[in-house]
Amino acid sequence: MGQAMKGQLILTSRRLVYAKYPGGKFMTAKPTDYSDKIDEGLRNEGSFSITIDQVFEAKADRVWGTPYLRLRYQTDAGEKACSFTLMSSMSALGAGNIWGVMKGPYDQLARIINQVKTEHNAGAGESTDKKS
Repeated sequence: MGQAMKGQLILTSRRLVYAKYPGGKFMTAKPTDYSDKIDEGLRNEGSFSITIDQVFEAKADRVWGTPYLRLRYQTDAGEKACSFTLMSSMSALGAGNIWGVMKGPYDQLARIINQVKTEHNAGAGESTDKKS
């Protein structure tokens, strides 16, 4: 089982990047915006990048009422999978913060990843990253 880490998920026209925040695990991580400095974010231990061609499933799912984004992708070593949850909160009718109760953002992320993959395959890929 994996361990919770904070980081940033970045989708470009050619790849999907997870840039782990520096400074420790969950509570001590230092949020940093790597959207314009992807290669810098990839130097952080635990970060990774896969080409959009490697992704064969991007799907919103739910376990025990908690929504998440599930990715399955192919590497030279075989199939790998990972999942992401969004760490944002919302306040509903004065009930306080509610964490991760809506599946909608995950459905949207999965659709965007699949759309970029389709566009990439139709255009045979471009030579530069364009953020989505």
